[in-house]
Amino acid sequence: MKIGALGIALLLAPILAGQTPLASGVSTPISVGGTYDCFGAFGCAVFGGTYTITVPAGAPQMNVVLSNAAGRPMTVYGRLGSAPALVNGQIVNDFSTSDSLTVSPPTLAAGVYYFRPAVHIGIGLNQSVSASADLTVTIMNCSYTLGSSSATAPASGTNGSVTINTLSSCPWTAASNSPFLSVTSSPSGTGPATVQYSVAVNTAQQQRIGTCQCQIEMS
Repeated sequence: MKIGALGIALLLAPILAGQTPLASGVSTPISVGGTYDCFGAFGCAVFGGTYTITVPAGAPQMNVVLSNAAGRPMTVYGRLGSAPALVNGQIVNDFSTSDSLTVSPPTLAAGVYYFRPAVHIGIGLNQSVSASADLTVTIMNCSYTLGSSSATAPASGTNGSVTINTLSSCPWTAASNSPFLSVTSSPSGTGPATVQYSVAVNTAQQQRIGTCQCQIEMS
């Protein structure tokens, strides 16, 4: 079937039978193909199918990757709440990539994201369009590691620090469970950080053991 019309940045989109759900981290084959006439003053863009994935509240990051591309160069457009579409000659979308992309808050929010691949063509008749790739959308979760899990201090006391390793949008809090240990830097934050602490002088004759606890804040 051939579809053509006059216009600037014309978008040609086949009628879609439905949407294909994506599983986080699972590669899904996508394609754009057909024969088209293009009369747009600045060329046309041919859309493929629609793919969806649900992002839960509090997700810190979404990674979008195109791999194993073949045929014409392909761009994938993404949008929250509804499929990318043509409005007044422009593609309405929240982000796009022809390779890989990391989406983080505030662009990333809870809800259903819609993805559509597109191939751009020039002015002409009977243009054969063929493009394929694998689309992988991965919803990341917050995970945390510490740069060190223990430290020793002299009886005279000392200052120290510990690093928190996590994604940029993941929140945390730090607090001491011992009277002689104090958190001296900010007790809460978001993303990777270094937490400073102070150990008081030990005037007793026995060894002391204390802990500082880093906690995850769940939204």
